[in-house]
Amino acid sequence: MSVLTLERKNIQIKFIHKPGILEICDKNTGLTFRQTEPEGKFEVIAPRIVENKICFTVVSDKIKFSAAYEIIDNIDQTPYIQLTMSSEDEFEGDICYPPAFDVYENDIAVLPYCEGVAFPVNSPDILLPQRLRMYVAEMSMSFWGITTGQKNDAWLLCAVKTNHDAVVIPKIGTDGLLRLQPVWEPQKGKWGYDRIMQFCIGNNGGITAMCHTYREFAKKKGFVVTLKEKVKRVPNIDKLVGSANVWLWNSDAMSMLYDPNPTYFVPTKEQLGIRKNIATEMKRNGMTRILWSIFNENVDKETVEYMNDLGYLTTFYDIYTDVIPHPIAHLISEPRKIRCKHRMSAYPDGIRIEKDGSFGKAWRLKGKDGNFYDQNNICDIEALKYAMNFIPKHTKETSLKGIFLDVVVMRVAECYHPNHPMTRSDAFRYKRILLQYLNDIGLVSGTEVGCEDVAANINYQEGMMSPPLYRAYDSGRRMTTLYYDDNIDEKIHKYMLNPVYRVPLWELVYHDCVVSYWYWGDSTNSCPELIKKRDLFCALYGLPALYSFDVADWEKLKKDIIASYHRTSDIAAKTGYYRMMSFEYVTDDKLVQKTTFENGIEVIANFSDKAVEYQGKIIDPVDKIVIGGGK
Repeated sequence: MSVLTLERKNIQIKFIHKPGILEICDKNTGLTFRQTEPEGKFEVIAPRIVENKICFTVVSDKIKFSAAYEIIDNIDQTPYIQLTMSSEDEFEGDICYPPAFDVYENDIAVLPYCEGVAFPVNSPDILLPQRLRMYVAEMSMSFWGITTGQKNDAWLLCAVKTNHDAVVIPKIGTDGLLRLQPVWEPQKGKWGYDRIMQFCIGNNGGITAMCHTYREFAKKKGFVVTLKEKVKRVPNIDKLVGSANVWLWNSDAMSMLYDPNPTYFVPTKEQLGIRKNIATEMKRNGMTRILWSIFNENVDKETVEYMNDLGYLTTFYDIYTDVIPHPIAHLISEPRKIRCKHRMSAYPDGIRIEKDGSFGKAWRLKGKDGNFYDQNNICDIEALKYAMNFIPKHTKETSLKGIFLDVVVMRVAECYHPNHPMTRSDAFRYKRILLQYLNDIGLVSGTEVGCEDVAANINYQEGMMSPPLYRAYDSGRRMTTLYYDDNIDEKIHKYMLNPVYRVPLWELVYHDCVVSYWYWGDSTNSCPELIKKRDLFCALYGLPALYSFDVADWEKLKKDIIASYHRTSDIAAKTGYYRMMSFEYVTDDKLVQKTTFENGIEVIANFSDKAVEYQGKIIDPVDKIVIGGGK
C-alpha cells in the first residue's frame, strides 16, 4: 500500500493509493478524519507529488478524470485542503467522488438543509431528502460537516466551490450510521469545467467555528454583502429589518387554488376596508414594523398608500418561472389567466427546453374539468425580459415598495432551446441579474426560501425557516389552514420545531445579509398552540415572524399574533444588521440554547417544559432571556 504525504503548518494529509482515499490530520492534537472506500468501480492511476500537490488519475466505467489534492494557506487560520478534478469526457448519471468521510457512533452530521439541521449519525429518526441538490434552495449553502469528540467541538467542513452541478446524498451504511456522499452531475452531458472541493478541520468551536470558516469561503465567492451595504442603495431595507411578514388573504383564497372554476372578482371597497382596519389595529397595538405582502393582482393604490402611510413596507407577489401553455388555456380559470397575462406571450418561444426536446414543466393548476395541468417553465434568460418590462411600470402605478418573486431558486435547470441555451451556471447568472435589478431600481427584493447563490442580490426570503420535507401536507396551497391538536402533522413536532435537530447554520453565515422567515403554509400562526415555540426559534435566531391567515380569522388570532410580534420583532430589529457570532448548547440535552450577536446581544432560549436557571436568572419553560441592549 503506497502512501503520499503533504504537510503545511499543523495540517498533514495522506493519500492512500489503494483504495484511493484521503486522510486529514492535525499534527498538534491528533484529530483525524479519513474517507471511506469509494463506492463503485474507481481505479486510481499514477499517484505522485508534483509541485506540492498530490496528483493522480481516476478511471471508472463512466469517466476518466485527473485530480489533485493540495494544502492552501489560509492567512492566520488553519490551512485548508483543496481537491481539483478535471476532465474532457462526456458522461451521464452520477459520479460519486471523492468518497464520503467516515463517521463514528457519537458524531453529528451537519447539513444546511434550508436553515440547517444536525442529526446524530446513529439516530434512527433521520429524515432528509434522498438527494440534496446544491443548486436549488433546499441546500441553502454548499457545504456539509461533521462534529466529533466528547463535546462535539471538533469538526470537519466539506465545501463545494463549484456547486451548480453538485449534489450530496445522505446514506445509511450497513452499520446504521449516516454518511454524506458528494456527487457530480454532468453539465449538459460533459464534465465541463474544473470541479473543486475544499476541506478544513478544527479542534474546537464546533458548529460555530465551522460556519465562520465557511463564511470566509463565501466572501471569496462574493456572496457576503451585508444589509448595511444594501440599505445604502435601497433605504426601505431599514423598514424591512425587524418587520413581521403579513399575508392577509380574502376568504376565497383557497377557492382560487382548489376550485375548478372559481368566480373572478375585483376586491370590493368593503373588503379593502377590512384590510385597512386590521392594519390600523395592528399599528395601534404596537405592531409598528410590518412587511405587508400583497398577492391579489388587483392592487389597490389607495390601500397601498394607506399601508405606506402607516409606516409599513408594501411588497407584491409576482412570478417569472411559470406560464400557462396556450393549448390548455381554455381549461384554466379566469383568475389564473389574468394573473399570468403579462407573461403569456412567453409561450412557446420563451419556454425552457429539456434535453429530450420537451417543454420544461412548472407548477400545476387545477382546470375547469377538475384535473390538474402542468404549466411550462420560462427560461431564465427570457424571464428577465418579462420582469423588466412589467415591474417598473407596475410598481410606479401602485406605489409598491418591494417585490417578492416566487420559485426563483427552487428550480434551477439547463435549457436546450437553440435561441437561449443555458447551463445551470448560466441560469444562476440571469437569476442574480433579475433579483439585483429590483434593488437597482430601488425596490426591496425577496424570494422563496433563498440560497447563497443569490444572497448578495436579495433582502429577504420566505421559507428558509421551513424545510419542505417537514411542512404540513400541500403547504404551498394551504396558506390559511389552521392546525390544532391531533391535526398537527407529526413532522412538525418531530423535525420542524425540534431544537435537538434544528441549528441556525444560515444565520451563522448570512444573518447580517438577508432577513429569513417561515413559509406561508408553515407560518407562525399555522399551528396556533405552537406559536410560542416558533417565536422562541425566531428570538434565538434574531428573526421576525410571518403570519398568513384569512381575514375572517383575525378576531380569533389577533391576541396571539400581537403577543407573538412583541416576542420577536424587537430582537429581530436590534440584531438584523449584525452577524450571529456564536451558537451553543447550554445544556447537554440541547433544550437550552444560546446565540450571541455582533452588537453584544445574547439570547438564551429554554425549549424544555421546565424552568431553568442561567447565571442567576430563571428562564420559564418555552421562554427566553435577552442579555445586552444592543444598538
